[in-house]
Amino acid sequence: MGPGMNDLVKGLGRALADQDEAALSGLLTRTVRLVIDSGDLTGGEWRGRDVVTSVLRDRYRRRDSSLRMVHVNGSPGLALYRPADGAVVGILAIGSRSDEGMISELWLAVAPQKLTSWNRPRNPPAPGTSIHPNGSPDG
Repeated sequence: MGPGMNDLVKGLGRALADQDEAALSGLLTRTVRLVIDSGDLTGGEWRGRDVVTSVLRDRYRRRDSSLRMVHVNGSPGLALYRPADGAVVGILAIGSRSDEGMISELWLAVAPQKLTSWNRPRNPPAPGTSIHPNGSPDG
């Protein structure tokens, strides 16, 4: 994935951090698909820009978490983590159709058993990689 995907992921992180529904919606295709693996009945699949925008907004709003850009299966993605202890509480993988330059698929893993490897001591949050509401890195 090239710089275009990095820009999409950074834009998604800023839109979520800012709770900017218009910016979030503008990054998603009309037929975007979101799959949430929660390990319980709260997970599932959602389709369509308005529905996915609402689900992402509500999911992020409910969490005491921050975002940082990470590599998920070799592609840019986002980690949701608790600033207090650095624990990863979610991993968001992004798929894009290169011809549209927009996000067409999202996979959010929040099941604790899926996050085990993300929470090993060897993976502490890297300084300067958080995405703050103003878009500036910490550090």
